[in-house]
Amino acid sequence: MDKAPIRLVPVLKEVGISWPSGQSLSLLEWYLTICLVNWVNRCREFLTFRTVLAAFVLLGSIVFLLELAVRCCRKVYDWFRFTGQDGMRSGSGGLLVRDEALLAARLRQQQSLLEASKEKQDREKKRRSAAIGNRIIRKNLDAKKREELLRRHRDARYRQEQDYQRAST
Repeated sequence: MDKAPIRLVPVLKEVGISWPSGQSLSLLEWYLTICLVNWVNRCREFLTFRTVLAAFVLLGSIVFLLELAVRCCRKVYDWFRFTGQDGMRSGSGGLLVRDEALLAARLRQQQSLLEASKEKQDREKKRRSAAIGNRIIRKNLDAKKREELLRRHRDARYRQEQDYQRAST
């Protein structure tokens, strides 16, 4: 068994290993070479275009089925989330029970926000009108003080002129 068997030479040539005739081959080397040849052939068979294409198709179909399952689960989840406990529809407009409750809560929240903003605007208007009234009052007081000062000044000048006329006559 030291010589390479005749049937092994074509197999080795097929893999790409040239084996010169007459060279000795130990039993272990021969066994390892056969294992290598079998492994290479299996890899060649496995890595064909058809196998790779089939693997991609299988992977794509698995992904598609997962997406479909996720969509269905999402729809079921939404149905349980937005319907009432019994899943019945209410009478007004065909809205779901939970949808109607959500809309009512949203409407109440908007109304309370609107009332709060109106109250804030009213307070701001009162504050502005009070400030304007205070300015007007201050202007009136300033005008009265000015008139009083002018009257005193005129009276003082008039007295001065009278004193000057008395002194000159």
